[in-house]
Amino acid sequence: MILIPSLSYQTSPIAVIPPSSFADLFNTHLLHPILTIQAFLPLLTARTAAQGDKAAPKVLVFTPSVISAINPPFHAPEATVCSALAAFTEVLAAELRPLAVPVTHVQLGAFDLAGFTPAAAAGRAAAGRALLPAPPEPVWPEAARRAYARNFAATGASALAAGRVAGLRGASLRDLHTAVFDVLDGADPAAVVRVGLGAGLYGFVGRWVPRGLVAWMMGVRRVDASAGSHYPPAAAAAAASLAGSSPRSGSEDGEASHEFIAVPDIGADASVWREAGIGRAGS
Repeated sequence: MILIPSLSYQTSPIAVIPPSSFADLFNTHLLHPILTIQAFLPLLTARTAAQGDKAAPKVLVFTPSVISAINPPFHAPEATVCSALAAFTEVLAAELRPLAVPVTHVQLGAFDLAGFTPAAAAGRAAAGRALLPAPPEPVWPEAARRAYARNFAATGASALAAGRVAGLRGASLRDLHTAVFDVLDGADPAAVVRVGLGAGLYGFVGRWVPRGLVAWMMGVRRVDASAGSHYPPAAAAAAASLAGSSPRSGSEDGEASHEFIAVPDIGADASVWREAGIGRAGS
């Protein structure tokens, strides 16, 4: 049995994620994988009792390991779900070990997927997206913008948060295929298998490097009155766009709104702190 939960997660401050988004996240990314494994457990244990150790079933659980290893700022959804799945996998392995059903946790690093996105196909996809209406700009409350804008842009542009290494591409998918085959064949009986660029390195960083140092390497700085003079380029552009604008709530009556709106992962170069009603840059 091979279980591959979602590998895509929203990035935004915890303060701007509505409770409903957390509920949906846990239902789709955490509860459903757990229920899927639970539904197959009677079949797995029945096969083991009938066949013994010969042709015993195996369980493989895949999770991304870069973010959950270091738990960086603004990645609460991925860090929470992946950490919970890792703990669940450990408990599952302890319960199935006496039944001779091995459980392997495959921690994924970065992979080179360039071969799956040819230039021609990417160009056609971009042209198709250009014909679609632009989605509305997400809105943050003014207080959230002042508190998190600079550090959110800095971490979004950080190679450390993205699992990238300067000058290096991700691991080949052949490595993933080989690792999975070794687990299924029994050549690799390890309970935890790390495959992909940075899978092992980030685990070491998460265990031994102080959290404050990791955050500093990602560009996180104390928020104070003079923070604007130390903005990186992406955050400086966002701060400049905010400096000449008055806070807007996105409502017609102009009253301040206290509802936090979730921010999707749209990249560090996009302005996620623009006022409601203002179009995209260059429009």
